[in-house]
Amino acid sequence: MQRQLTASQTSSIVNMLEERRRVLEERLRDQHGGSMRVSHDQDTLAQESDDAPRRAAERELDISQSNVELNEVDAIGHALQRVYDDTFGACIDCARPIPFARLAVEPQALRCVNCQTLLESTS
Repeated sequence: MQRQLTASQTSSIVNMLEERRRVLEERLRDQHGGSMRVSHDQDTLAQESDDAPRRAAERELDISQSNVELNEVDAIGHALQRVYDDTFGACIDCARPIPFARLAVEPQALRCVNCQTLLESTS
C-alpha cells in the first residue's frame, strides 16, 4: 500500500477517533444510567405511565439513538484497528490512499470518494 498519511496526520486522526469514542461511551453510560443496555430497555418498558404511546415512542427513539452511537463506537474501533494493522487510509475497494482531507472529516471512512460514490449509486 502506498502511504499517504504522515505520522503527524495519523496521530491527529487517532486522537480524534479516541476522543469521539470517549464522548460516545460517556453519552451511552449517561443515557443508560450506568446499566447494561438490556436492563435499561427493560426498565424503560416497566415504567408506569398513563401515556403509553408517548413512552413507546420515547423508548424507540432512545433505542434508535443508542444503536447509532453503538455502531459509531464499533466503526471507531475498526478504524483504530486499521491504524494498528497499518491498513488505515487505504480504500477497501481499490486500495488507493484515501485523502487526508476526507479522513479528517470522516476518519472511519472505508472508501475513497470515487468508490463510495459508486457504492451509493448501485445501492
